[in-house]
Amino acid sequence: MTIRNMFDLTDEVALVTGGAGAIGSVVAKGLAGFGAHVVVADVDLNGAEEVAHQIESLDRRAMALKVDVSKQEDVHEMAHSVKNSFGRIDILFNNAGIMRRISAEELPLAEWERVIQVNLTGIFLVAQAVAVTAMIPQKAGKIINTSSMQAFVGRKRGAAYTASKSGVVGLTKVLANDWGPHNIRVNSLAPSNLDTPMTAPMLNDPERRQMALSRTPLGRLGQPEDLVGAVVFLASRASNYVTGQTLLVEGGRSVE
Repeated sequence: MTIRNMFDLTDEVALVTGGAGAIGSVVAKGLAGFGAHVVVADVDLNGAEEVAHQIESLDRRAMALKVDVSKQEDVHEMAHSVKNSFGRIDILFNNAGIMRRISAEELPLAEWERVIQVNLTGIFLVAQAVAVTAMIPQKAGKIINTSSMQAFVGRKRGAAYTASKSGVVGLTKVLANDWGPHNIRVNSLAPSNLDTPMTAPMLNDPERRQMALSRTPLGRLGQPEDLVGAVVFLASRASNYVTGQTLLVEGGRSVE
């Protein structure tokens, strides 16, 4: 097998949650570019359908599904729909997430609970449903959870978000342990300083934007495209002996 073939995803079935968003849509199309058929799942069905149409233009099969990952019934229906339509699920990019930037002393319980429900409980529910429905029976699979560099730092006004993303790092290790015997690899990504609509409220502030740039050795903000290579690596045969790990994709921000 050549090195190039190790990254080939031809005819594998990928499920991307948060697939209508800035990161999810780019990664979904990136996976299709390496040969995968892709299911685009998002609470925004119209956005998911648009991404699915773009994937079909790459001569790959695609399907759009509406799902709220914090609702177990939605998640179970999604997993069974994908399995019934495609016969298997080889790759899960477990990416749906939200952010609330509120100081800890002012953070309402309802906002805390919503962030945890989507960013942590949702990650668990989707991983569990996909593993039980498809990956454990087929004795193979790659799961890539989206964490954040904020799992390792305590940035202001990020109590719920940081707690949820720290939980994803720990959960990833546990799932790797539980499902390793089923030939399922579970890893996570920890991006930072990505220029997306989610980070716009912070990065649109010139002072904060300049601070982010000054603390990033590569000297630029990241783009969603910067995650595609990392996801493809973790989804492909090239990473067959990698599990339980969190890969930081943050321009060197953490090395200072």
